[in-house]
Formats: sequence, C-alpha cells, structure tokens
Amino acid sequence: MIAIFAIWKFTGLTFSIRDIVTFRAEAPFRSAILVSNALGAFMGDFLSDSSGGLGYAGGALLVTGLLARMWVPVVPDVLLFWVAFVLTRPLGATVGDFLAEPAAKGGLDLGAAGSSVALLALPVGLVGYAQVRERRGAVRCNEVLAENS
Repeated sequence: MIAIFAIWKFTGLTFSIRDIVTFRAEAPFRSAILVSNALGAFMGDFLSDSSGGLGYAGGALLVTGLLARMWVPVVPDVLLFWVAFVLTRPLGATVGDFLAEPAAKGGLDLGAAGSSVALLALPVGLVGYAQVRERRGAVRCNEVLAENS
C-alpha cells in the first residue's frame, strides 16, 4: 500500500476520490483497492487464526475498535477513508468466520445460509430503525409547527 501511495503521490495526482476521472488517475486508485482487499483478507485470516488466541470474535472486536478510534476530528478525510477501506476487509472476514465456523473453532455455527441471513438482518434492521427515527422526528416537527401556528 505504501508503494502504491508513493507512486500515486509521485504522479502529482491528489488522493481525492472526486479527482479520479481519467485512466491515469484510476490506475493507482484501482491498484490500491486490489492491494487493500488482499491486505485486509490476510489481516482477517491472521487475526482469526494466527494471532495467539483472539479468535473470530476477538479479531472482529479489535478491528471494530480500530475503526471506531479513527473517527476523531484531527484525522484527515483521505486517511480516514483508506484506513477504513483496509480495515473493513478483516472486519468482514472475522465477523463472517465468527458467524459461520463451528462452535468448536470459536464460531456460532450458523453456516453459510445462517450467516448470510444474520448479515442481511443487520443493514435491514438499521435502515428500519433509521426510518422509524426519521418518521418520529417528522411527527414531532409537525406537532411543533402546529403549536406555533
């Protein structure tokens, strides 16, 4: 990743995603995506299998903690994007393994289908929750407007 970013910087292009409109700009961006996917997958496997006892759940919690730590105001947006981009890969790998692997290996033994349902339930549930909050906010806003009329 460091070599790709060095080459990217050497070309004079910015790291801003909005500036990726030509092949010259897209080449380092796509290279960074490919390498970060591999790096993230390797990191997820290492955390789950070779980290000395973290296991699937521990690896997922560690990566979640690292991601949460990144959301501080002093971190530049571009750095935040790329760190989060890399860290979401091992998070997906460790959470997926935690859900699918047998209990004897430290997982929940949901299998592929059960893990897929569990992973689908999370965004569906979050979108539903956001919709409920938005509607409640709109109702409160209408009530306040009616009171002030």
